[in-house]
This record gives sequence, structure tokens and C-alpha cells, in this order.
Amino acid sequence: MPLRQTAANWGDFALHQFDRLVPPQQRQDAYDRAKAFARERPFLFAFLLAQGFFSAIPLIVFTTFTLSTLFTFATIFLCATLFWIGIALLVLVPTLFLTGSLALFIWSFGATAFITSRAAYATFLVMTEAPKLERREHRREVKGKEDEAGRDGDGKPDQVSTVPSATSSSGASWTRIESQETRDVKQEGEEDGPPGPKGSSE
Repeated sequence: MPLRQTAANWGDFALHQFDRLVPPQQRQDAYDRAKAFARERPFLFAFLLAQGFFSAIPLIVFTTFTLSTLFTFATIFLCATLFWIGIALLVLVPTLFLTGSLALFIWSFGATAFITSRAAYATFLVMTEAPKLERREHRREVKGKEDEAGRDGDGKPDQVSTVPSATSSSGASWTRIESQETRDVKQEGEEDGPPGPKGSSE
């Protein structure tokens, strides 16, 4: 019972597919034309029918052999393809591991070299700038000591001598100095001179 049901199901499926390829209306039209041709030319119809029937057997065999050969070689080709793809994968996986390791090593080396060179450059800048900063601090300390040495005990700066140095050769400077000395002498004479008329009358 199940076998008969399965066969019926396959028959229905085949008929449904055949109906999709050749609709019933087209089959009916072909049947009507063949029937009319058989009535009009019975000998020719019988000849064509005999040729078609007996030629259909070798054609069916040839078609079956061709399809089975194609299927066999397609299966063999597929199996061979899968086999060689597996061999290629066995070679590809270790190769990818080696290339990935090499890329990781090169990246690590480059990153380490960059970080090390940057740190060395920063250290070099610090070492070159440190003496300059020390010299600047030393100059500031020396200048501060000189400024402190140039002041009196009360914190006032020493009076700078107005006497020009012997190396000065400017005429204008000597003129200003002489005029200043002349004014100083006049002021001293006025302070130490004889009393005026008011003092004599007294």
C-alpha cells in the first residue's frame, strides 16, 4: 500500500511537470492535427510512426548514456576539486600563520623602534637644554651678587663718580663736566663770601 501510494504520488508529480512543459490545450491541438494527418495520408503517417518508434529506442539509450556520463564526470570532477581544495587549505593555513607572525614581528619591531627613538630624542633634548638652563641660572646669580655688591649697607646704591674716565675723548662730555664744576665753585663762593651791605651796616 505505501509503495503504490508512492508510485501514484510520483506519477502525479511527473504529470504535473509535463503539464507545465506542454499544457493540455497544446497536447490536444497536436493530437487533433496528427489525427487529421493520419486520415489524409495514412501511408506517410504509418511510415513516420514506424521510424519514430524504432528510432526512439537508440535515441533514448544514447541520451541516457550521455546524461549518466556527464553526471559521473561531474561527480568525479567535484570530488577531485574538493580534494585539491582541501590540499590547498592544508598549505594555506600554515602559510597564513607564518605571514601573520611575520607581520606581527615587523609591526612590533617598528612600534618599539619608534617609541625608543622618541624617548631617546626627548632625553637628548633634555640633556642639551640642561647646560643652557644652568648657565642662565649661573648668570642670574652672578648678576644678583654684583647688584648686591654695588649697594651700601643701608641698601642704597653707591654714588657713581661723575669723573670721566681717561679713555673718554668726547669734547661734549668734557664741556658738560667743566660747566658743572664751574657751577659748583660759584655756589661755594657765594656761601663763603663776605656778607652783603646789610651785614656791614649792622
